[in-house]
Parts: sequence; structure tokens; C-alpha cells
Amino acid sequence: MLYGQPQSNSEMISTALRRMIEPVIEDLPGWDSTAVGIVAATNTGDWGWLVEQEMISFLRQKGAMVYLHPAPPDSATGFRQIYYAPVHVSIEYKASGSVKGRMERLVQVALLLRILDDDDRVLFSQTVSHDVQDSIRRKDIHRIENPAYSFTKGEIKSAGLLNRLLEPLLVTIVTGGIIYLFYSFRTQS
Repeated sequence: MLYGQPQSNSEMISTALRRMIEPVIEDLPGWDSTAVGIVAATNTGDWGWLVEQEMISFLRQKGAMVYLHPAPPDSATGFRQIYYAPVHVSIEYKASGSVKGRMERLVQVALLLRILDDDDRVLFSQTVSHDVQDSIRRKDIHRIENPAYSFTKGEIKSAGLLNRLLEPLLVTIVTGGIIYLFYSFRTQS
């Protein structure tokens, strides 16, 4: 990524996935030299490969031996299985109220994770989620979305008429109130 260029939507999803997976793995000790089988749910959607890629990368950094099947290899002791199912991914763009031409990007990701030890005891089973937010230029939207992957396409949310009028009105009222109070206290002294 070049300086000043925003991350692509798939990179933002990867960031969210890593931030979800990392604390779960960190809380369970003993991953180094452990054989781990990663098993996907039957329907992982069109972004399941990205979940798998992030899991494999992180587990290898922890020193685990990663397999893409549930049955332990004959030589594996302390084998763990990670079952995952992508639950939700969404990307929203909303006009930034403070800077013209900029959009607030919100990436939301949820994932069901279940981790079992070699005796099939459940070590962890929960839906985890993470949101990542940043600000981008409106003209960069076509660059950060990948037309080959539908999950990278975001939805542009427009601020309603009421919100566009209410915010400046509220700022004007508050500013006017502060000025009035300032001068009213000065004249009383």
C-alpha cells in the first residue's frame, strides 16, 4: 500500500478478521508445535477463503502445524480442531459531515469459531465480531472495491434531509447560546 492510499476493502476485512482471531488464540496457551486442523462450515460464502487465509497465517506465526482437515495426523499429539463459519460481512460508506468529498467507511465482520482439543472437549465456542472504521475519499471507492468479489462492494448510506439540516442548526444554536451567556455574564459584572 502506497502512502496516502486507503486499504482495499478486502484488506480491511482481513484486518477485522485478524483482530477477532488473535485474542481467541492468545487466550488458549500451547499453540507452538501443536497440530491444528481447520475445518470450514459447509457454506462459507464467497469470503470463507479469506477467513482461512488469516487463520493459517496467524497460527503459523504462533508455531502451529496447520492442516486443512479435521482428522489428526498419526504423529500429531495435542491436536486441535478449529471449526469456523462466516456469519456476516458488510461495508458501509457514509458522507462525512465535516469534510466535503470524504466518506466514513465502516467494515463489520462476524465469525463463528469453535475450538476443540484432541479429546473433542470444547475449548472455545462463540460468535466473535469486529468493526473497523476509517475515512476515505469518495473518489477512491472504485479503487478499494474488487469487482471480482461481491463481499468487497460497499453500500453508500446518504444522510437524511433531517440530519443534514439538524446538525448545522444544532451547532448554530449551541454557538449562539455560548455567545449570549458570555456577554450576559460580562454585563452583569
